[in-house]
Order: sequence, then structure tokens, then C-alpha cells
Amino acid sequence: MVSASANSEVESDGQGRKDGSSIGSRSGTSTCDSSKDNNEGSASCDESSTVSEDTGGDDPANTSTSSRRADKDAAAPSNDGADTSGNKARRHHTARYADPSRRGRPTSGSSGGAMAGPDGYYYYAEDVDHVQGELEFCWKVVAVVMGLLMVVLSGAFFYQLYELWELSELSDEMKQERMGDGNSNNIMSVSRDARGDIGAKPFEISLPQECIAMRSALPDDNESCRMALARAVTPTIRRAYKREGVVAIRGLLTPDQLASLDVSADQLLTVETERQGGPNKARSRNGNQFYTDKSGALFLDPGTDCHLCDGGGEGSILSEQCHIRTDAEECPATQNSGVNDEGAVDENEGAENSNTSMAAFRHVALMSAVPLVAAELMGLDSSRNETLRVIKDIFLAKDEGEYVCGWHVDDHGFWPAQASSPGINAWITVDDLPPGPGGTFAVAVGSHSARWRMDAHRAIGSVMTYPQNGFKDAEDMVKSRPGEGTCNLKTAAPETNEKMEDSKRIYDLKKGDVIFHERWLFHRTVPFDREVVHNQKIRRWGYKGGYEKEPPPPLMKRRYSIRYGPGSSIVIKGWGTEPSVLWNKNNAGKTADEVSENDGPWYPRSWPGISCNEIEGIGELVEKRFAVVEERKKERMKAMKMHLKELKEEEREKRTLAYNNKR
Repeated sequence: MVSASANSEVESDGQGRKDGSSIGSRSGTSTCDSSKDNNEGSASCDESSTVSEDTGGDDPANTSTSSRRADKDAAAPSNDGADTSGNKARRHHTARYADPSRRGRPTSGSSGGAMAGPDGYYYYAEDVDHVQGELEFCWKVVAVVMGLLMVVLSGAFFYQLYELWELSELSDEMKQERMGDGNSNNIMSVSRDARGDIGAKPFEISLPQECIAMRSALPDDNESCRMALARAVTPTIRRAYKREGVVAIRGLLTPDQLASLDVSADQLLTVETERQGGPNKARSRNGNQFYTDKSGALFLDPGTDCHLCDGGGEGSILSEQCHIRTDAEECPATQNSGVNDEGAVDENEGAENSNTSMAAFRHVALMSAVPLVAAELMGLDSSRNETLRVIKDIFLAKDEGEYVCGWHVDDHGFWPAQASSPGINAWITVDDLPPGPGGTFAVAVGSHSARWRMDAHRAIGSVMTYPQNGFKDAEDMVKSRPGEGTCNLKTAAPETNEKMEDSKRIYDLKKGDVIFHERWLFHRTVPFDREVVHNQKIRRWGYKGGYEKEPPPPLMKRRYSIRYGPGSSIVIKGWGTEPSVLWNKNNAGKTADEVSENDGPWYPRSWPGISCNEIEGIGELVEKRFAVVEERKKERMKAMKMHLKELKEEEREKRTLAYNNKR
């Protein structure tokens, strides 16, 4: 220990060694006062050092490398007498990163606020603090990134656990169903259900040559096709439709029409998925039975049709570019593609020249053989100036979601015509739909004319039970509508529901098959079989885990439904969300013919042929009116949801009161 009174030209190397010789290239004086405090045992030391350059510092005999390094440490002045040894060490450690432009050695007096770094240079304290701040910031950034990474990895881990839990739940429910246990959570499970007519085959017809070669869908051009189809729809088919309320027919669409419909369906599915925020949000859950449902699909891409008329009259001559046998740019509105110059079907042409817009929905609904057969089944007669119009159309895609609507008939949202108006639904498959896996369509054969049909209508509160003039407003519709709800026949009338199940038919369908069923025939969607969903989830989980190279194809079955009605169909009255009435309330109570001829093609004509005025008017309808109608519809849906919420709260209060009274 060095005495406080001693003055020595001796340097300490920080290891307790004292040496009287000159070390390295330095010489200096050190004054250190130390005193021991009896209470706290602390020591204070004030040092001052004058350092000067020496030209003889290159002599290796003076000192070793380690003693020179120790000398530099000992010669560092204290910037703050209160600094602890730990703080000094941290400052020495970070000093090497200070700004090189501010490095140097004070030549006289004190260090000028500088401190010695481990490399022998002196650094200013503010530079060292700046470097420390940067290092601390970097460590904070690293900590945040690592924290976020841990959150993501934890989320992925727990999601995998959730999927495994779902798989185990599905396995348990499958066992329950096989054992006949009725506790399955699947609302409408038909797994292994042998009741009814499962796997029925459609009627097959060959599309007449007159329909393949017809110039256009205008009445004058399709007359020979209509006559040929009248012969193709045999008396057997007509009797089956009248008696059972349903027939399925294969062969009505050309290869090109099928290819175009497939492309349009894919494009619409992509658009709707993006609109809903991606596949996960679009999945059917919480009361939605479809992955997507798009009403008014026939109004999509209206600008892709030719101008069919010269001068706007019904009997006008078709422009040359709209004839059937022209170049690849020919008008899709009137052509029957897939036909060569000899009028024969070319199986390959359809796929190559298929229309890539979403206009295929309109072409199938208005310009194919489908509406011509629908008119035949309804028994319409053009000599009496009868017409067939599209009352509503909708594209549907069914995914693996297990919720489905029970046995029902369409309400005004899907069929906006008064109950007195007849109609026929053309249900077109866009995918193969075998009955085994599910995701298809079931009909209750003969339910349209069964003696117990009104029991079913009253139980669900169908449009058959609505007031003749409709409901006054949203509150009236919510509180005054009879029945237990469109989809709730199973709970509202179990015995009637069993009759539906006993009479059900599930067709074995191929892509392009068409089910024609009467407006008042009860029907429902069939969910996917439990085992199919279970295997799909296993494959998806295996792909995410790296056990499968290719992702499994999605469980998705697409269909296009067209509700046809005669031009004499009366548009619904009262409060609702029907677009033509939202645009002009005076359209309520008028016929579909009157509305479409005087206020725009809200219900386009499809038989005995299209109207060129209406086809050209679809674009204006979409461009100028649909946006306004959509805003008005949102307002009404908002009012509806508000009253539905109030009704649910009232029902909850009633249940709570009843429970308390029982106690």
C-alpha cells in the first residue's frame, strides 16, 4: 500500500508491482491520497498525471508488453470521483467503438474530460455514452424481434394442437355415428344414411343438332331448336316432373359452355375469397352453409356481349360479327361455340376457345338449352305470348363446413315473387357430385303436392304464410313472421322432417347435369361426409407438417342455381331487399314482364328467346343503378340485424325468467 505522504516517481502496473525504472515510453508523477473510513470502509483517491511523449520508447529492455498495457490502464484519469469500478470497466469496454476522429492524448494538465481506452488512447465521455446508447438500442431491437418470433412460433404450435384436437373430435363423432349414437354435433349428418333414393341417375338426352347449329338465342333463330327440344323432352320426363316435382337431365350443355362456366366459376370464387379476406375468413361457419354465395351472377361482366340489334327493334338483322360461324372473336352472347363449319360438335374446340370472363353465367342462364327445357317442363305456350324470365340466380360453393339449412323452400330473398306465382329452379352442377362424399343436394320427392306440405310451410314460416301485402318494416318482419325459421323444420316439426327424410333423393351427378325442380319442392344441402372431412384434415395437417409433398385439393363443390318464373310472376310487395323495388318502390306488385319492359331488365327474358334491348340494357343497369341499390340494401340489412338482436335479447330474458320461476 502506498503512503499518502509519499511522493515517488514510481508507477504501479495495477497488479501490486512497483518499479523504480522508466517503463516503456512514459514517465510521470502520481499523487494518491487514501484514507479509510471507519463506518463505510471506502477509499478515495485523487490522481493527477502528466504524460509526455518520449522518443526513447522503442527500447525493448525497458519493459514487457504486459507491463506496458497495465501502465496504460493505471494512467487513465478518473472522470468522476464517484464512478464505481464496474462503471469504469463498462466505459473502457465500449471506448474502442468511439468516434476515431475524436481520439487523442491530452498533452498537458488534466485529461480535459477524456478517459483512457484499452488501446491506450483517450476518449471523450460523451462519445462513450453515445456508443453505449446505440448498443442498448440494438439489444432492445433484438429482444423485440426474438419476442415476436416466439409469439409466432407459439401461435403455430398451438394451432397445430388445435387441429389435432379437431381430428380427435371428428374421430369420436364418427364412432358415435357408426354406433347409432344420436349425440353427434353434426347438424344434418347423412353419413351412411340409407333412407330414400340415394344415387339416382339423371335422364340422358342428346342435344339436338338444331340447337347446336342455331345462329343465336333470339326467338326467330332458336325456333327450330325449341321444336327439337320439345320432342327430346319425352312424355316420361314430363310425367316424372309433374308427379315428383323434380327431374335431372344430362346432356343439355355443350363442351364449350361447360368449359366457360368452369372458368367463370373459378374466377368468381377467387374474387369472392379476396373480398371476404382470404380462405380462412371465407370458410362457412357460424350459421353460413356455403363458402360463398353470389346473387345476380348473370349481371357480371356485362360489357362482353355484342350489340345485337341494328336500330334496336326486336326483328332487327343481326350484325355479321354476331353470327355463329365466324372467327374466334365472335360474340359469346349469341354463339353456340364448339361447332365447326359442318355444324358438328368439336369436342376440343370448347376448351380452347372458352370465354375467360364471368359472362358465362349469363350465357348459360339466358342463351343455352336450359331455359328452353325449363319452359317445356312448365308447359308455357309462346302462341299465348307467354314468356320465361330469370327471377333470381345465384352461384354457390359448398365447403367442408358442417352447417346446412334444413328442409325448406326458398324465401323472398332467393325467390322474390309472390306466393301465387309458379316457378322452376334449374340447379346446374359445375363439379361432379357423387352422393357418397357429400357436399351435394337433396330433394324431398313429391313434397310440392303432399297432403302434409302445409304443415311444413307453417312450421318454418315460408312465404306461403306471409301477409298478402308483405310486411310493413324490419320490425314487423322480425316480430310478425310466423314459424320457427326457414331452416328449422327438424326442431319445429320432427315428424314432418322424418317424412322428408324418407322421401329424399340424392342424385349421382356429373359436371353439367341439371336438376329441374318445382318452386314448392322442399330441398336441402347435403354436408360432406364426416370421414371425408376427417381424412381431408389429416392430409392438410400432414402437408403443413411436411409429411405430404402436395397440398390436398380443397373440399369444394360448385353449383349454379337459376330461378325461372313466367313473365306473369308478381314482384313481392311490402318491406324487403329486392333490388328492383329498392330502386323503384312502384315496381312492387307488378309483373316481371312489366318491370323489365318499363324499368330495365331486372328480370331478363330467356324464352321464347332473349330480347336484344334487354341484353344491351344490362350494362346500364349495372353501371348506374346497382351501386345505389347496394347502399339501400345495406341500410335495410342493418335495421334487420338490430331488430334480430333485440328479439334475441327478449328471448334470453324470457328464458332467464322462466328458469328463475322454476327455482
